[in-house]
Amino acid sequence: MGHPIIDKIVNEGVQAVNVSMLSSTLRGKLMSEAGSILMHQNRFAEAAHAFALAENKQELKEHGRWFLEQHKLGLAALFLLHVEDETFLQELAQKCLAVNEIEPAKQIYESLHDDIMLSFLRENFKE
Repeated sequence: MGHPIIDKIVNEGVQAVNVSMLSSTLRGKLMSEAGSILMHQNRFAEAAHAFALAENKQELKEHGRWFLEQHKLGLAALFLLHVEDETFLQELAQKCLAVNEIEPAKQIYESLHDDIMLSFLRENFKE
């Protein structure tokens, strides 16, 4: 049996635990460990969220770059939107759109506060 907080995150999801009251060191350790477990379970979106809460830029970049190499742009975006610069993210969003990965593109544009592109996507690519 692992750490009870990690177990709760893995079993119930990242949102199930409020880690804001923990020290940044403990939060980083617990969320990084949970992120690694979630990656092994192929729960990539949750893993990206866990690594982001851990502020684990190395894991975010490493996994994001790996997904880029695999041509899985939507998954790459989930990790890289937390660590890459604006120019890189703009290019990634355009690549996502080119392969019809609309939701990841929206997330990138949200993180960049690009209201014009968000409005365009909402108008033209309704769920």
